Amino acid sequence: MLIVVVLAGFIAALGAPAVVRVGKTRAGWLIALVPAALCGYFFWQSPAVFSGQAVVLDWPWVPSLGLGLSFRLDGLGLILALLISGIGALVAVYAGEYLKGRPDMGRFFLYHLMFMASMLGVVLADNLLALFVFWELTSVTSYLLIGFDHDRAEARAGALKALLITGGGGLAMLAGFVLLGQMAGTYTLSALPAGLSADSRYLPALVLILLGTFTKSAQWPFHIWLPDAMQAPTPVSAYLHSATMVKAGVYLLARFSPILGGSPAWFYVVSGVGLVTMLAGAVLAVKQTDLKAILAYSTIGWLGVLVMLLGWGQDEAIAAAMLGVVVHALYKGALFLLAGGIDHEAGTRDIRQLGGLRRAMPLTAALTGLVAFSMAGLPLLAGFVAKEMLLEAALHSGYPPVLEGLAVVAIVLAALVNMAIALRLFHGVFWGSPRLPTAADRPVHDPPLAMLLGPGILAGLTLLFGLWPGALNALVREATAVVAGMGVPMKLALWHGLSLPLLLSMVAIVAGIGFYLVYDRVAAWLGRVLRFSFNCVYDGAVSGLLRLAQVTTERLQNGRLRYYLATILSTSVVLVGYTLVVHARGLVDLSRMQVLPPTFYEVLLGGVVVVVAVMITRARGRLTAIAGMGVIGAIVALFFVLFSAPDLAVTQLLIETLMVVVFLLAFHFLPRFFKESTSRTGRIRDVLISLAMGLVAAGLVMLATIIPQPSDDIATYFIENSYRLAHGRDIVNVILVDFRGVDTLGEIAVLAIAATGVYALLRSKR
Repeated sequence: MLIVVVLAGFIAALGAPAVVRVGKTRAGWLIALVPAALCGYFFWQSPAVFSGQAVVLDWPWVPSLGLGLSFRLDGLGLILALLISGIGALVAVYAGEYLKGRPDMGRFFLYHLMFMASMLGVVLADNLLALFVFWELTSVTSYLLIGFDHDRAEARAGALKALLITGGGGLAMLAGFVLLGQMAGTYTLSALPAGLSADSRYLPALVLILLGTFTKSAQWPFHIWLPDAMQAPTPVSAYLHSATMVKAGVYLLARFSPILGGSPAWFYVVSGVGLVTMLAGAVLAVKQTDLKAILAYSTIGWLGVLVMLLGWGQDEAIAAAMLGVVVHALYKGALFLLAGGIDHEAGTRDIRQLGGLRRAMPLTAALTGLVAFSMAGLPLLAGFVAKEMLLEAALHSGYPPVLEGLAVVAIVLAALVNMAIALRLFHGVFWGSPRLPTAADRPVHDPPLAMLLGPGILAGLTLLFGLWPGALNALVREATAVVAGMGVPMKLALWHGLSLPLLLSMVAIVAGIGFYLVYDRVAAWLGRVLRFSFNCVYDGAVSGLLRLAQVTTERLQNGRLRYYLATILSTSVVLVGYTLVVHARGLVDLSRMQVLPPTFYEVLLGGVVVVVAVMITRARGRLTAIAGMGVIGAIVALFFVLFSAPDLAVTQLLIETLMVVVFLLAFHFLPRFFKESTSRTGRIRDVLISLAMGLVAAGLVMLATIIPQPSDDIATYFIENSYRLAHGRDIVNVILVDFRGVDTLGEIAVLAIAATGVYALLRSKR
């Protein structure tokens, strides 16, 4: 059933454009039925998960490579699956109204459902290689969503930046997965053992996997892609960058915590990067003036909090991280959707141009205040419960006392900045004097119901879980148990009595209110001081890469076949020759070497080949060179006859004859004689490359004849197993199709590419 759940999104995506054409204004509601049904399925499975069971599906695909479509729904996967499907349904309804009237709405829902299915694959996959495939699919589909308005240069640039950073991290993560699979002897995620830190490959695998998670979860200094991704339509920002995609990195850290965690490297790297990201996100959010940019940087800060908690690794920190994933998705998803509604109605997201909208947009104002103050951690809201758990975990972080104190201070600073940002979002937009010019033909008012439904439900859940945190007990407990590797007793509550975390929380709230009073002056000062950005590093890296590509193209892809062949052959000589010299010594058994005297026919034919080859290099006419190549091919066929291989001889003659005819037809359109001659230096270079390649090829042949062969005869194996394993009596055909199936598939692909090129040339000529 799980594979149907994952593939349902991909299948539904194919029909999304047709649904938009038929459903028109109701398309969003119709599309939302798919993620809503998936969310219902996960709710249906939640009692089993809460009882400690896991819903498992294992479908072997390529067992020899350890690749299979294995899916597993446990407590950790359930949290993300509910958020992905539930918020996906709300965003679909919102997007139907937000994009109403646009001709490309069908394309949007196609990308939306594909991304949702990819994210479900990430959080449900139980095989490392399958997980990587879905991970990269999220990068590709998010690229399409971020660059949805591809007629704008900013959208294209933001999409490309997100793809390069997250895609590059994904490739590093793949290398880490391969190392991890070799260390553990399995690619099944749930079967990976703990305690791998003693292996010498642990540190490289850890670094590579962390690169993938840090880039996807926008950790410092890879955070630069997230603000630029705000060029996407608001439904994309609300779905990808608050509730789902950026949580993929956090999910993976949580999933690998019992496998790779517990070492000093994990503790200091993960928690250190999270701490720096938390502070960087809070500080950078202060100087922003675009609503989505403010929300983007505050999202970066909270992602840093989640990563820091997983780096600490104790039970309280893991539970706080799991609760933080849910709470952040609720209030930040609602804030993004509300920001889109403000932009949709007011025509701007610049907070300097907004003010006094509470009368024109009362529902939007109420919902914004509710979720913004949840972000600030005010009592009676879910954010308050999450902030108290964060402070409680910070007081038992595992750092040395001095570092623990610094971490607590940093968290309080980030919390007071969040309080000031919440006041700016609520008070700055909806109170004060109106700043927008009044347009009689388009008065500002609350957005339609479809655009308020999602924020309303998310805000309602924020209030519900704030007043009744116990409703999340089972969900957070089971997710924490998966990460911690054991059952964790837990009881979420609104009131834990007077305590140090409560005191620190109140200090942050009061200090945040005071900070808001001087907000503009601090923002202006930060704008003057913080001028450096890692965007400069990214831009320099991309420019350098483009320059390298240009230089490489000018030198290697210059349109001259001679240089192409020289490059390929030189590389082959270096790589194969090095392997022969360094690694082949232990394989050679000189006692097996038998030097047989050549026969008269072998000497004669070999001498003719040498003479003709030299003549070809001296030929001035193209037809002479082609004829000489045909003669060499015919002599090779005679060699096959001498060594009792008439079938190969016939094949060789047919191929050589065909190649001569093809060359003659092709060169018919070229001048008969060569007009250019290689310089003396070039000829010497070509001779040396040719001799080196000949020696390497001869060495390979000689090595193949003297390497001790296994006792099992390969020919006997094919004879005995061709019919038994592949059900074919033609042994040669079975070898090509079954035993060498991948090789044959590659050859077919090459022929298909060549045929496509020939067809394109013929069309161009016509």
